[in-house]
Amino acid sequence: MTDGFVMGPGEGERVSPAMRLKVGGEHSQAWSMFEVVDIPPGFDVGAHLHRTAEELFYVLEGQLDLLTPGWRHLITHLRASGG
Repeated sequence: MTDGFVMGPGEGERVSPAMRLKVGGEHSQAWSMFEVVDIPPGFDVGAHLHRTAEELFYVLEGQLDLLTPGWRHLITHLRASGG
């Protein structure tokens, strides 16, 4: 285990046209981190479920709409804006 490392913008393994893996299995067995940039309007990753992981989004600019399982409702719509 290391004390840490730094990866700059654009560094890491490209896993899709818009995503780079920053931290994954070779660095941590407990979590992963992705850098996602330049997402076009209407981009959709498709409905999916993480049974043993949480997702965190940090929006620098623009807007991100998410549909998530709700606590009191079947689906909850969330909208995050940068800034």
